This record gives sequence, structure tokens and C-alpha cells, in this order.
Amino acid sequence: MHRVIYSSRATRYFTAQGIEALNYVCRRNNAALGLTGLLLYHEGRFFQVLEGDDAALLQVMQAITKDERHMDLRLAEHGPIEARSFQGWRMGYALPEDQPKPTPTTLALQDLLRPDSQERGRDPEVRNHLRAFLATLRQLPSAAAG
Repeated sequence: MHRVIYSSRATRYFTAQGIEALNYVCRRNNAALGLTGLLLYHEGRFFQVLEGDDAALLQVMQAITKDERHMDLRLAEHGPIEARSFQGWRMGYALPEDQPKPTPTTLALQDLLRPDSQERGRDPEVRNHLRAFLATLRQLPSAAAG
């Protein structure tokens, strides 16, 4: 079992519908490869945790580096892990308040910030990378300090 964590900038703005479409494709493709993880989108930036077989991770990362939706990809971690931090696939996002609420397959980015959130992942390294990414974002609610 291995894990990859990266961040990148989106080459275009994603609407709520665009995020839903991306989430659908990611869930389908990653399930076929036995991958789980978390994908966040906020302020035109992506943060992703992928977990699974190393060969499958390398295949997906090669596709992501060629994907025209990403630029400035920065690898934060790639290596073996003891167990998955995310048993199921989740897509997180934060959009202006007038956007629709998250669906059952997505979560609001703000939900990751609650101290009692189960969505942060169990592994302390994942939480550290997530906190570092969230610290770079400007428009977070006051709960971000928690």
C-alpha cells in the first residue's frame, strides 16, 4: 500500500456542476484501480491524497501530469503506508455561499476544519499536509484556526 499527496493549480475555474462531473469521473476511475483518497478544490487549487497499489498510483499520476486541467503540480509525498487514511473516495470543495450545498459524494471544505472531523484522515502525516495546504488558502471561515 502506497500514498501520493500533491497540490496543483487549476487551469480554469470549476463551477459546482464542473466539480460534480470531475468527482464522478474520479470516483469511477479510481474505483476501477482500487484507489481511495480525497480531492479538494478551492480558490482554483487542487489538493489530492491517493492511496493504493503503487503501480496504479504511478499510472494515475502520469495521467494527472498530462491533464490540461492542472499546472504547477507539486508532489508533497509519495511512499509506502501501513493502512489507508480514507476508506472511501471523497471530494471536498469550498465555493461561494450562493452555490449549492455538498451532495452525498462531496463535502464542504469547511467540514474538514472541524476538530472532530473524521474526514481529515487517520494518519498524522495526511493531517499535516492537509493543514499546510489549507493554510495557503485565503477565504476560509473562522473555524480554520481549529
